[in-house]
Amino acid sequence: MSEIIPKEKILKNIRKGLVTPSEKQFGDLDLDSAIYKDSKVRKEESIIEVFLQNENAFFQSFSNKFEFLTTLNQLKKARGWKEPTCQDATLTELLNSNGIATHVNTPTKKNPLITTCSKALSKPSVLIFDHRFQFVKKILSAPILIIVMTENQLGIYLEDKSSLQINALENYTRSAIHPAVFQDKEVYYFFINDTL
Repeated sequence: MSEIIPKEKILKNIRKGLVTPSEKQFGDLDLDSAIYKDSKVRKEESIIEVFLQNENAFFQSFSNKFEFLTTLNQLKKARGWKEPTCQDATLTELLNSNGIATHVNTPTKKNPLITTCSKALSKPSVLIFDHRFQFVKKILSAPILIIVMTENQLGIYLEDKSSLQINALENYTRSAIHPAVFQDKEVYYFFINDTL
């Protein structure tokens, strides 16, 4: 019986501690302020959010182009892509020099079109391509699309209104495309926190 009494005292003290309110031990603890401050990732996510409303859209962020290349290679093998289409000179050189063969033909149902844009803007959400119309037609017709972006391509229209101002000379080489156009496509948005 003597062993039970100390256990009962402990339980009574626990009950008392749970029922009786006590003063805050950490009186100066700030529970109202946000834990995470806004960062570049938050801006990137706010811009990409509208683009991901398509149920066939995927987004992945990479700290450098080598992480991107590794993931693209794994995705290529997993999906059975033979030769992706790519007509962007910088991307083509990057892919080909790292063992990912590309061609410049029209993309097929089994192979993606890999491209980059000059800007990805929110409010309104648009992708701006500095390409000739024939290439934009390929973007619109590709069933699988991989859009590679870097930090300097992300922007908010309210801060960067000049991105949608198109002069007469740019009229044939610049196109703004709303992400809703890609609703029936499989789209991958790859963000590289590095230069291409």
